Amino acid sequence: MFYPLRSLITHQVSQVPKLPILKIIRYKAFPKLITHIQAVSAPITDSYSLIKYNTPPLSFSQAVAALRAYSLVDKDEYINLKMNINLFDPNKRKQVVQLGPSVILFPNQFTDESSVFILCGDEEGDVAKQSGATGYLEERHFSKLESTKLEHDYYLATETVADVVRTMGKLFKQKTPNRRRGSIVHADKLKEAVHQFLATTDLNLVKSKTEKLQGILNTSFGKLSFTDTMLLENLDKILDNLKEYKDPRLETFILNASLTTEYGPSFILSEDIYMRVNNHTSDTSGLI
Repeated sequence: MFYPLRSLITHQVSQVPKLPILKIIRYKAFPKLITHIQAVSAPITDSYSLIKYNTPPLSFSQAVAALRAYSLVDKDEYINLKMNINLFDPNKRKQVVQLGPSVILFPNQFTDESSVFILCGDEEGDVAKQSGATGYLEERHFSKLESTKLEHDYYLATETVADVVRTMGKLFKQKTPNRRRGSIVHADKLKEAVHQFLATTDLNLVKSKTEKLQGILNTSFGKLSFTDTMLLENLDKILDNLKEYKDPRLETFILNASLTTEYGPSFILSEDIYMRVNNHTSDTSGLI
């Protein structure tokens, strides 16, 4: 079974990592396929298509190089990480991993689409206005929140209104500002906090709909234009965060992982990349 035509490869084999490939032959059954290949000015003898079967795992650098080589769109695509997570202890046959969202501050920012809203005291409006946040609301206007949709990604609160905001948990739910997430800050540190939250990404581990014993993590962590080192630094943040989810009773936590882009194929990653999470180690040497 072939990938869609948008995932066709039109590069010389010598320009990409060595992968299992299937040479496209000029069959009458594929007239549109042949037309597409010719349209991109690639000789038929140099055109290849990936097929869906168990390909060998790649190292991190090999997978990233393959994604770059197989990109067919004229934009800087996001690189997505997908992981299958073991949720259940096979001995006791019960779920030992708690699902839920968390927030990651990547060392290399790759998106500016997040929005941050500040809840502050009546005398802190000017500071909040200059912080670079999407918007702010002073305490005397908090009653307006009851009839307002929570359309922003993150909500920060200053120390002066922390107690008041805590009583509004039913309104904010998972977006309620709290000190553990760093979303309750002093007014003089609002600008720094806003900058950090604009660079964060939600990491949400959810239960698989097809595999009841597994969870799924699917998130972006960089762009194709990033260097391998930058991508690995962002990946390290995800792996460090996953350690907090792992239960010590699990022998294997991360079952498998793969990299893909919006329009490209998916490549399975070698276990060496996430083995440090399964083994409770912090060694990242040799992954590049």
